Amino acid sequence: MCCYTKLLLLFLLFSVSFSCLQENRVRKFYKVKNCRRSDINAVGRTSVSSLKECSIYAGEKNALAFNYSPPEAAKKRKKATYNCHALGCPELNNFTALVNDTLFDYYSSYGNVSVLENATCIKSVGVFRLIHTKLNYSEAVENCQSIYSDLAHVLTETRTTSLAKMLAFLTDWYKAAYIGLDDRKIEGQYETPLGDPINCYKYRAWSPGQPRNVIKSDDCVILEDTKTWKIVNCKHQMASICELYPTPPDKYRNKYLDADCEDYDDSGERESCKEYKRNKKKKGKRRNRCLD
Repeated sequence: MCCYTKLLLLFLLFSVSFSCLQENRVRKFYKVKNCRRSDINAVGRTSVSSLKECSIYAGEKNALAFNYSPPEAAKKRKKATYNCHALGCPELNNFTALVNDTLFDYYSSYGNVSVLENATCIKSVGVFRLIHTKLNYSEAVENCQSIYSDLAHVLTETRTTSLAKMLAFLTDWYKAAYIGLDDRKIEGQYETPLGDPINCYKYRAWSPGQPRNVIKSDDCVILEDTKTWKIVNCKHQMASICELYPTPPDKYRNKYLDADCEDYDDSGERESCKEYKRNKKKKGKRRNRCLD
């Protein structure tokens, strides 16, 4: 093998590995409610010494939310209990499983709860919305993005199987919807909306005879209720499944409220955070954390 060929192979391997790293994103969590605890079944419980430790633990457990009992509340506990509960699903917009508990605060990756209306959670995977309105592929992408989401990523068995079950709510006899997979950029090279190439994943769920590349305009993929993928013309009007982005609380909430100031690398941001904390303490707003 010549040197040029070896270098080309190394470059391709590096490129694929770099692209695949996009899937290994660090999940962030935001405080949603003080003095509240979610009764959603936990995927793990542990004792931690700080909020940061609880956040890391929740990430390791593929949690989408967690309950955390801060140090000032821990002193009030009558007996030793786990103060970090990792939750497989977040509270959705109706907060049906949220209970009053002055010892805990509730955190979620989906801090902006207003986007969770009519959403469905797949445990330890994400939050999704089935869009019944029939749109072409480009319109479906734009519609998802307008509600802080994108067409759903389906490149694992859990995702494909779980999302296919959602299609039962469609009223048409043929139950299928657009998902986040297409080869519109380069023919035959399928990728997700975030640019993760299909080659990063081993799982495949193509319908028999798929993917067919006979018609070049067939660049978009739909998910059928048979738990299979199928290529269609992107102009077809179809239902769609959106995957909601993890989002911070609304813009009116101060970004320094729940922040650890030492986490800011920029000295200006760090000092601004500390100044906010000092001023807040002076005004006495932290006398009762349950009133925040």
